[in-house]
Amino acid sequence: MSLSAQTLGNGGSTIESTHAWLRLVASVLLGTIGSVGVWSYVVALPLVQADFAITRADASLAYTLTMVGFGAGAAIVGGLADRLGIIAPLKGAVLTLGLAYAASGLAPSFKLFALASLLIGFGSSGAFAPLIADISQWFTRRRGIAVAICSSGNYIGGAIWPPIVQHLVETAGWRQSQILIGIACLVTMLPLLEVLQRRLEPGGEDDVHAAATDARAVLASTPRCCSACSPSPAWRVVSQCQCHKCTSWLTARTLATVWRAVQSCCH
Repeated sequence: MSLSAQTLGNGGSTIESTHAWLRLVASVLLGTIGSVGVWSYVVALPLVQADFAITRADASLAYTLTMVGFGAGAAIVGGLADRLGIIAPLKGAVLTLGLAYAASGLAPSFKLFALASLLIGFGSSGAFAPLIADISQWFTRRRGIAVAICSSGNYIGGAIWPPIVQHLVETAGWRQSQILIGIACLVTMLPLLEVLQRRLEPGGEDDVHAAATDARAVLASTPRCCSACSPSPAWRVVSQCQCHKCTSWLTARTLATVWRAVQSCCH
């Protein structure tokens, strides 16, 4: 039976349904809030440097460790999400993020602050790549725009968090601001995770594969573009052609065009 991606949101499937869009909104909010781990320290760095009486190079080590934690956390949290589902790993990441922020505000030495920064990066990573991977399973025809919107949360956070952190460090101090940020992450992100509790209904994943299979079938039925298969000129539908002759023709034409451009530049 043929199944189009446009009908996947109807009936019993939750793909591209109202819940899928609600899930996308929650993911953007989680990404925006959780991205604080990437953006906050660059604002507080001069104050941290002065508090611990260290050089700028030493103070920058904390941000380096934040990025190391962010990269490692994305792989670890993403792997756990594949095995356990998205909720448990993200709850662990959020708890790590909030508690690490509180610990960094209470750190008596820069070494402990740097260690807390590593955990901040780890916790913040859960609000980026794992969310993008999760939301991609809830869309088919609109998957591209859904993934783009979801990933934008991290960059929205880059516009929102620095002025907020700047205000906090100027009015309350950098230590208090770290603790407040940790509390804010726990209070806002944990409730938002409840929106992600729902899983794809049985058969939902099969619908995704069926839609992809139908799309491939449509492409396979498209007339070939070479003269042996169809009178259509190659420059019109060469992107839909699967024959070796037309692929070689396109490659040769592309290389010839590039070579003529290089020659014209040289002369």
